[in-house]
Amino acid sequence: MITALMICQVLVLAIVSGLLFLKFTEARKETAPAVETSWGDEPVTLESVQEVVRSNGYTLDDCDGDPTDVTFMISDTRFRINARNLPFLSFEVGYLMEREEMDVDLMQKAAAKVTGTMYVAKAVLLESAGALVFQGEMYCDSNAYLRNNFKRFVEMPFEAADYYGKVYNEMRENSRKAVEGIISSVFHKEKPDDQSGE
Repeated sequence: MITALMICQVLVLAIVSGLLFLKFTEARKETAPAVETSWGDEPVTLESVQEVVRSNGYTLDDCDGDPTDVTFMISDTRFRINARNLPFLSFEVGYLMEREEMDVDLMQKAAAKVTGTMYVAKAVLLESAGALVFQGEMYCDSNAYLRNNFKRFVEMPFEAADYYGKVYNEMRENSRKAVEGIISSVFHKEKPDDQSGE
């Protein structure tokens, strides 16, 4: 039988559990790091992009190109942030190619696979310039968002370039194997037996 004492024990247990839960949630709020949101922060400007680049230890290049480009060096690679369409930013790295080395069809296929596979990153083959450009495109609605995510944004084009290299090499190897298979089947067909009666 359920007694009044048992009911009181269950109620006390429920109250104590509720109080402990509230105390735990309050303690968690006090120790959790504050998450900086983009709400209420200033919008991104060309000057704020330049400041974020400087604050991350990079030196801006004096570039005679487009005034909406922010360029700087990462190791031996020129990096560019295209700020022409603010608040959209394009983080870019490009590589010049020797025209003799370019298998345009294969390069276009690999670039299309990178662009179709990777979220917010793409590979663009500029055949006329003999260049391959990797981009990470982001919508930065505030300086806080740009500051908080800058290092990740800078990594995106390099990740796209690495992935492109893997895709291109895999496609080239598959193409080479296909050509070898065709050549092998054409030149190594079994000759019919000599039927001259000897």
